[in-house]
Amino acid sequence: MKIVLHIGTHKTGTSALQSFCGLNREALLARGVLYPRLANKSNSFNFLAARIAFGQADEVRRFFAETVKAAQRAHVGTILVSGESFYAMTSLFYRLYDRPCGDYWEHERRCISELRSFLPAGVEYAIYCYVRRQDRFLESLYNQCVKHMEGFDGDITAFLGRMHETLDYARQLEIWGEVFGGDALHVRSYESAAARLQENFLAWALNIGQTEGFSRLGKRVNERLSRDLLEYKRILNRIELSRADAATAFVQVMELARIMGDNGSHHEYLSPGERQSLFERFAASNAKMVDRYPEAGSLILSGTASRALAWTPYPGLSVEDALEITFRHLRLSRQPKERLQSMLRRVYYPLRRRHGFVDVFVRCIRNLLRI
Repeated sequence: MKIVLHIGTHKTGTSALQSFCGLNREALLARGVLYPRLANKSNSFNFLAARIAFGQADEVRRFFAETVKAAQRAHVGTILVSGESFYAMTSLFYRLYDRPCGDYWEHERRCISELRSFLPAGVEYAIYCYVRRQDRFLESLYNQCVKHMEGFDGDITAFLGRMHETLDYARQLEIWGEVFGGDALHVRSYESAAARLQENFLAWALNIGQTEGFSRLGKRVNERLSRDLLEYKRILNRIELSRADAATAFVQVMELARIMGDNGSHHEYLSPGERQSLFERFAASNAKMVDRYPEAGSLILSGTASRALAWTPYPGLSVEDALEITFRHLRLSRQPKERLQSMLRRVYYPLRRRHGFVDVFVRCIRNLLRI
């Protein structure tokens, strides 16, 4: 019996892979691979990482024990478990939310070691991880964490302050190699696989080279928010909402993203100088990565000067764009026409003065959500 553990990282097509594996469970089973079913219909196993991070061991042990039994009943030799939150558990469950955890690297080692101890004895393990160029990874993860129901409300600099250990790929993966054994860990560049990610993963991690019978190859999910909608969601994140209201707002913002789309502009949240500084900070770590894992490819920044010439700073969320997003948001809330007009007047007149825009806008949105 073999357990294949796909640990991410975040923003390397993990949601697309998980959706693909969930949809193709029968095709995988026919090839000797069990992708477990969850009672809540989710295709992601990130909940296991959360249980480990918060010391809730029983559910993790029970999951793996029951999954091995299910694989034995199905007469298959491989179990696939995919959860990007296994990577940098301390970052995602502690640092992001400013929870105390003591020494970061000791805490991360403890989490990974506990995961290893929870896996059944006598089973072979293989760990697979895609890595993405750090600046793109940081920017994409930032968009994701602002978008989240309990979203981050700071700027990219504040986010980097919370998540900088996540970008130290060499040190993060060194712990996995030490806990599970270096031969068990496999690392590859996301950029080299992104165009045909599902086929790449099937061949690389599961030794499945023929894709006949698989559906939704190349399907993408978990799209990013446009820059203006991202800034709108940051404002919502500053408002103290109940969990139910936060969930409702999250669903509505996702619908706004579908309706309004994304023109692709202003998603370079780092300035050229910040981008260069980021790669200088991790140059030694990246050199170790390329040496240890040749398939990770070169993570060194190239072409900074040419990008710097074309970079245009984001001008901020304008009053007009904020009003349009708010109007659409309120339409989604299905307010009666008269109340909607009243609420828009309460937003428009304070904003028209343009003084203390963000603070005024936060107060207006808070008042609207309370109606």
